[in-house]
Amino acid sequence: MSKRILKLGIPAGSLQESTAELFKRAGYNIKFASRSYFPTVDDDEIECMLIRAQEMARYVSNGILDAGITGYDWVLETNADVHEVCELVFSKVSRRPVRWVLCVPEDSPIQSVQDLQGKRIATEAVGLTTAYLQRHGVTADVEFSWGATEVKPPKLVDAIVEVTETGSSLRANNLRIVDEVLQSTTRFIANKKRYEDEWVRSKIDNIALMLQSCLAAEGKVGLMMNVHREQLDSVLDILPALQTPTVSHLSDPDWVAVNTIVDESLVRTAVPRLKESGAKGIVEYPISKIIDWPRDAVHGCGCHIERHSLTFFLAARPMMRPWILAETNYNHVRDCQYQVAVLPMGATEPHNLHLPYGTDTLEADAIASRACEAAWNKGARVVMLPTIPYGTETNQAQCRLSMNVNPSTLGMVIRDLVDSLAGHGIHKLLILNSHGGNEFKPLLRELQGKTPVQLFLCDWFRSISADAQKEIFDDAGDHAGEMETALGLAFFGDLVLKNPDGTLVADDGAVRSTRFDAINKGWVSITRPWHLLTTNTGSGNPHPATTEKGQRLMEVIVARLSTFLVELAAAPVDDRFPFWVTDFRFDG
Repeated sequence: MSKRILKLGIPAGSLQESTAELFKRAGYNIKFASRSYFPTVDDDEIECMLIRAQEMARYVSNGILDAGITGYDWVLETNADVHEVCELVFSKVSRRPVRWVLCVPEDSPIQSVQDLQGKRIATEAVGLTTAYLQRHGVTADVEFSWGATEVKPPKLVDAIVEVTETGSSLRANNLRIVDEVLQSTTRFIANKKRYEDEWVRSKIDNIALMLQSCLAAEGKVGLMMNVHREQLDSVLDILPALQTPTVSHLSDPDWVAVNTIVDESLVRTAVPRLKESGAKGIVEYPISKIIDWPRDAVHGCGCHIERHSLTFFLAARPMMRPWILAETNYNHVRDCQYQVAVLPMGATEPHNLHLPYGTDTLEADAIASRACEAAWNKGARVVMLPTIPYGTETNQAQCRLSMNVNPSTLGMVIRDLVDSLAGHGIHKLLILNSHGGNEFKPLLRELQGKTPVQLFLCDWFRSISADAQKEIFDDAGDHAGEMETALGLAFFGDLVLKNPDGTLVADDGAVRSTRFDAINKGWVSITRPWHLLTTNTGSGNPHPATTEKGQRLMEVIVARLSTFLVELAAAPVDDRFPFWVTDFRFDG
């Protein structure tokens, strides 16, 4: 049987050396020979080839290469159908995303993308730029630039779309950023058909694991020390750990060993404080790799696993996501022309015995963040506002620590947020509601015509997922039933309470009937007193829930919601919004 070989594309040009350096840290030594496009690597199961990043995705898509390293921008530009293995945040200059930006000369009268109607634009990314203009309803002449794009305006073109990391070249050429077209990071991609092969997938995933572990360890060091048990709490308060520090017993029962990971920049201030708090034998050591499983991706147990080697740790390393306001920064926000805001609404209330009090909030956050990410990656400039964790709980007043905020109070909070959005020029808001006790339709009617912000409401557990619920679940349930439990298992499984045998710590979610047949049949509605309706606050049987069911439901909701966000971002707000009506006349 012939030896299996993975055909791997290495980006030629600006990313070549930084890619080789990253691979070396991951344990793969790539060597380049002059005038050769086939570098060697100390792994006889890998065959490398140098390819320009702009062409990489196309060659991976058509199967000439099994996998390759390229930018997300070039995947979109070439419209390549590839499997994204992972994101690798590194570039030729920095460890942050590059930005494709729309630029004009400092003294240009162009202030927004709408001012480019009928103008001429030069760029290397013609496809990205054309799609960006289409989303904004603008028609312009987009021409391919072979280089030196920054010097072309205003004599040759009116504007350019150019990639930048620091902005220094743009400033040197007296260019002003009008809008951000796209943020892009380096991606490890694979051919979809080849990735289905078990050997190929395993080989690619192992490479990805090692590359990501090196990036996760950048700027990190390990600290270990001995601490008397009486000073342990004060020492732990000082440590800005990635996870809960590892505390180990010593031969002396009065002392423990503490091991953790910190940012290297914090060591100079943390070590003196640790010494003052009683830490002894403080040792700093380098970290070469951190095996990084982000909580948002797998929602694991959050454990810190210590191994014999000091170079490997299991940890969570959050990364800034520009569509989430709580994570992004003013450096990004000030130059980004957001088109749509999303406000997730949760609640704080018990959910049977097994789900956390923040279930509605966690669901809202998980759905909103994924839908906004999908829309952002399609070019829509959406911003997810921080999730509001309180809702109307008047019917759960007898359930311990159910935290109620009256509808009128929620209404005032949303009004203030709408006013803030209007002041910042964001005139489209989607309220993503995750709590059945929140009724926002009356508020939308009350604000209609009183604000320039166009308001939209999505109760994700109702119409947008109703057909999928019937297909996926035996009985979705009303509260902490099969549907909510499935989402919990899939996206915050570490917070779902289970018995030692893996079954849920939960009752069957049975509910009591009222004395009125009309209410039981749904002809008449009431505000149901939850302590009389349920046994342990659950309504609906959670036990048939599985992780796979939760993932399937999430896929449906995110696909539908992100499509709407993309359409909403592109839609102009005119006197016919949100309709297309052109020939209808209202004579009322």
